[in-house]
Amino acid sequence: MAERGDIRAAAPDLPRRIERMRQAGRVVEAEAACRAALTSAPDDAEIHHQLGRVLLDQGRNVEAEACLRRAIRQAPRLATAHADLGRALWQSNRHDEAVAACRRAIAIDPRHGRAHNMLGHVLRTLGDFAAAEAVLRQAIAIAPGTADPHSNLGLLYADQGRRDEAIACFEQALAAEPESAAAHYYLSLHKPVAPGDPRVAAMLDLLATRRFTPEARCFLLFALGRAFDRLGEYDRAFGYLAEANRSRRKMFEFDIDAEIQAVERTIAAFPAARLAETIGCADALPIFVAGLPRSGKSLIEGLLTRHPRARGAGESYAMIRIALQLPKRLGSDRPFPECVATLDPPRARGLGAEYVAELRRRLPEAARTVDTRPSNLRLAGLIRLLLPRARVILCRRDPRDLGLQCYFQNYSGLAYSFDLEEMAKFTLANDRLMAHWRAAMPDWILEVRYEDLVRDPAAESRRIYAFCGLDWDAAFPGRGAAFPVSLHDAEIGHWRRYARQLEPLIAALAAGGVAP
Repeated sequence: MAERGDIRAAAPDLPRRIERMRQAGRVVEAEAACRAALTSAPDDAEIHHQLGRVLLDQGRNVEAEACLRRAIRQAPRLATAHADLGRALWQSNRHDEAVAACRRAIAIDPRHGRAHNMLGHVLRTLGDFAAAEAVLRQAIAIAPGTADPHSNLGLLYADQGRRDEAIACFEQALAAEPESAAAHYYLSLHKPVAPGDPRVAAMLDLLATRRFTPEARCFLLFALGRAFDRLGEYDRAFGYLAEANRSRRKMFEFDIDAEIQAVERTIAAFPAARLAETIGCADALPIFVAGLPRSGKSLIEGLLTRHPRARGAGESYAMIRIALQLPKRLGSDRPFPECVATLDPPRARGLGAEYVAELRRRLPEAARTVDTRPSNLRLAGLIRLLLPRARVILCRRDPRDLGLQCYFQNYSGLAYSFDLEEMAKFTLANDRLMAHWRAAMPDWILEVRYEDLVRDPAAESRRIYAFCGLDWDAAFPGRGAAFPVSLHDAEIGHWRRYARQLEPLIAALAAGGVAP
């Protein structure tokens, strides 16, 4: 390692001091300390690593990645830097690279708990549930007193509909670290508070007495917003939610106009004549459920996977991977989606078969798989070309309820959900995309409204099953209704509780042609 310089020589414990600042939420001070140290020790791997962590806490992923790679160049066997690079890559939606970074950390240090935890989290994001569970259990065995691996295992169980096991994991996380803001938030998602619930007082005490990183503080604010909404204190709930969303929005570099332009490019790249071509793989395994978050995708997945031969694929990354690699694989100098113009039948069949092979590897017993990745909405045209016998279900919901429910969530990577006006603009753009898909592929797409599904689940579930070619009676023998909806019907019209606070959302929707 290069010579450390005056500041590091005088303060050999500086990395630990910076870490204490970071853990206490003093990220601005920690960043300043790192940069001051680097002026006299520009090649100090530990300080570059700490600066990368501080920048990650602020959502500055590009800068963080550069710092972490600099640390690794200086100290290639610094396992923790590889693990944190995995986090940076995951936060930038570069999931395959994140897996590789975490595996490098584990190869260097097989008992690196944080690397195991991050790897399990990324594998869960990729939909590889069996591998994710095995890795997360290793993380728990290495560091049983750490909240994060318990929480991530709970999220994995939640993805699989194993609610009781998920709740038990979140409670174990809080038993391990009662101050874990993330665990409080995840538990609030799956076990709402009740009047007199001691969790509310515990969270308020943490907010008043502890200094968190900006990211951790947001978890706590979202959890409190959800809690007071549940208790009927709507003004107080929105106060916490507004603070959380403002803070989260500052952590992302996001251009809503670029997102709207991306939708228009997608529409232009997939005209109706192109979508009429059946050039891809003839396998009918996949069902894709598409729509914005909180539009009912999980409800439909739960409904379909009641069938004995249907399996949930979760939010599979496989189709995104194909889209990202498509320009290179087609030898095109145009990006996706414009490069689709050169997609020919042999390559379409091969890419469709590649997607199916990955799903069959993960779910060998499935006759139908259900993929609920949010990007399915943007990728429906590509799906049509690669898998013309697949089925696509488009989920819709009252945009006022949808916007509110997104505002209640601490979504990672969905920057538009943290600003009400941007949420409205994003919704309107994707409504245009949905309209294009429906007009171009009317027999290949089924539209399901959240409100209809909740109010008449028996009729809607039969319609969905018929569209997918599945036997409804095999899933619901002797049943007059499809599946429980008591936890969801109260959300219909919930936006009215917050009509005043949602005015920016409602006004932007009205300006785009959606009447309030």
